[in-house]
Amino acid sequence: MENSLVLIVDDDSGSREALTDLLLVESYHVETAANGESLFAFLEQQIIPDVILLDVMMPKMNGFEICRRIKANPQWQHIPVVLITALNNRPSLLQGLKAGADEFLAKPVSGAELRARVRNMVRLKHQYDALQATIQLQEELVQMAVHDMRTPLTTILLHASTLLFKSRQESDRWSLDVISSETRRLDNFIDDLLILIKKDDDRLRLSYSQVEIGKLVREAIGEGELLANAANVEILLSLPPEERQVSLDANLIRRVVDNLMSYAIKHSPMGGKIKVTVCFQDSAENAENGPQLQGVRLMVADEGEGVPPEHREKIFEMVEIMNLKQHGVPQSGIGLAFCKLVVGEHLGNIYITDNEPRGSVIVVDL
Repeated sequence: MENSLVLIVDDDSGSREALTDLLLVESYHVETAANGESLFAFLEQQIIPDVILLDVMMPKMNGFEICRRIKANPQWQHIPVVLITALNNRPSLLQGLKAGADEFLAKPVSGAELRARVRNMVRLKHQYDALQATIQLQEELVQMAVHDMRTPLTTILLHASTLLFKSRQESDRWSLDVISSETRRLDNFIDDLLILIKKDDDRLRLSYSQVEIGKLVREAIGEGELLANAANVEILLSLPPEERQVSLDANLIRRVVDNLMSYAIKHSPMGGKIKVTVCFQDSAENAENGPQLQGVRLMVADEGEGVPPEHREKIFEMVEIMNLKQHGVPQSGIGLAFCKLVVGEHLGNIYITDNEPRGSVIVVDL
């Protein structure tokens, strides 16, 4: 707790001095600001206090509004805010809670109560900081491990390609094709994982271009057929008679199709069929899904075990992967979570419904 930074915001210099004197016995480092503008100038210098003591009744910008702005900023919202107010009525307390205040102190301020409140808030802030440091370390370790996986994968793919070039036996060539295909899938999986880890503020940077969606899906199916043949699964493709260009991030959407195909193949029975359908919706149908959509619907249907209705939203969530696995729900690791992220960034929708008479249909609207 020693040397923790406490920032006092009050337009009255006497009040600032009084609060400072009450806190000095705890060996805090105390800074003061006379108004909201000074407070935000302080925060914008990347000097993050461990707790902010904020007077409610101030001119120009009152404490409620200042608190609301602090809590609305992702860089500052974790800072504990203690509102100091002479307004002890219920509406004022509710207003403070709506603004995001973490604690309240009533005027006149008791020294013992002030120190207790600040001590608790500083402890919570330090716990938050320690947790964030642990999370950051874990993310860095995961990134290092994922990057280190690239070297052996590249070596495997290189040697498989070399052997494939030299091989004259058809059975050997088929096996080497499978090795190469699965190595590329694993490499794509690593790319998906890195994208999920590195995304900034839960957002991806999309690189839009005009894409012939039918051609993109056909190419993905062509590469997936080797894996499907190995699993004794037949892929049926249905495309609209006329092609249409749509504005998409071609690389990311291609990876979505790859992941949906992998999921369907993984959960298909031997001898089963997977039906991949691309269709273009008219303006009326598209309006029901949202005016921002481009009218493209992709459906991947399998004949597997299906997904219970209560798990159909969870199956796309990273945080639910282990829980679903423990409940025996079919899932594909991060694949569907990656699909949801990419489709969402395209302002589209992805969901699962029943396939008749058996299995699931994953529907993507773009």
